[in-house]
Amino acid sequence: MTDQAYSFYEEAKSIAEKGSTSEKIQLVQRRNVPPEILYYLATDETPEIRGAVALNPDTPHQADLLLADDKHEAVKESLIEKISEQAKNTSRLIDPKKTEFINDILNHLATDQSVSIRRALVKAIKRIATISKELVLKLARDTDDEVAQAMVKSSPILDEEDLDELIGEQRGPVISAVASRNKVSEHTADNIIETDFSPAVTHLLSNKTARMSEHTLNIIAEQSSEHEEWQEAFVTREGLSLDVIKKLSFFISNTLIKTLLEHNYLDDSQVQDVLEIVQKRIDSGELDAEVLGILAEPPEPFSSAYDRAKDDFLKGKLTEEHLLEKMEDTGERAYVIGSISVLSCIPYDLVIREINAQNLRGLVAIIWKTGLSAQFSVEFQDKIGNAETDKILYSNGQNFPMTESELDWQLELIFDQD
Repeated sequence: MTDQAYSFYEEAKSIAEKGSTSEKIQLVQRRNVPPEILYYLATDETPEIRGAVALNPDTPHQADLLLADDKHEAVKESLIEKISEQAKNTSRLIDPKKTEFINDILNHLATDQSVSIRRALVKAIKRIATISKELVLKLARDTDDEVAQAMVKSSPILDEEDLDELIGEQRGPVISAVASRNKVSEHTADNIIETDFSPAVTHLLSNKTARMSEHTLNIIAEQSSEHEEWQEAFVTREGLSLDVIKKLSFFISNTLIKTLLEHNYLDDSQVQDVLEIVQKRIDSGELDAEVLGILAEPPEPFSSAYDRAKDDFLKGKLTEEHLLEKMEDTGERAYVIGSISVLSCIPYDLVIREINAQNLRGLVAIIWKTGLSAQFSVEFQDKIGNAETDKILYSNGQNFPMTESELDWQLELIFDQD
């Protein structure tokens, strides 16, 4: 030990034993404080000092474990803050010992009797991918609904098998949390529907990233007549098939029909199908005749989004990067479709028709005509076309999944149907 290091050690030891509260806190906040000094101060009678020790990244493992049992919640909250930051920056592959240490502390805090501490813990770690699955599942099954829901909704660690188990435990708030996860799969959606837990179905319908098969959507549509909350969530979904739209049109209100049609553009023949249903309900007195005006012209959100896309094209903004970013925002779906129409010179209603018909070969051909990449066509099928994963036409590197002659033929078919 150098003379300078020895002098600092003696100074730190003296402050730890005899210093004031402010002197001890200032010491703890310095870099390279000897670990035995930090351990000693972890037992100080003043909670503010222990809290400072909890925040110090150099505090030894045993001291952190000691602080995880502290009687003051503020100290444990400081420890959670530090551990969550360390977890964000720790790779299980690079530093397994560090990851193990972090999980030791987090597992200890996950058993804390204080609900507020467990809530603070899950808020800090719910999106961290380096924590153990054992810990995630422990918190996902926490007796407090807020803790369990936050973990289930956000954790990237939970896979379909884990979600199946959690759904199977028939705990309503947890099932709703599963339904609210990003990119719920068709398999998971089907399991949620089978629980017959109505609030979870509402969450699923409201989740624009949730994937549901046409069969499942039809089942929910048929049952929605008895669930007004489902109807309100259902009509804001985009890319619904004509069959589903017709089923809903048999019982939803004037206002909901308007919302439904604003989110799902119909071509002339499809409008006629819906009009027949609506007219019968008007004749029977179920609906006001004003709903006919909604069917008479394209919904404003689509036409305004198309105009915005044209303006952005003239400004040179319709780049692939820009559109990929917009596809992540479910509120920009109409804008993305309008942009594809502008770039491909294919009328907006024809692009919509191919989307509603789930004609993936036609959608790939349209993207090819825009000049955008083959990989973009995959993203478009997924996020805008709402294609089932196993039906997506994937690119082969930079190549489209069809030859140029096949792509041309698809475009001809699109126009021939017009």
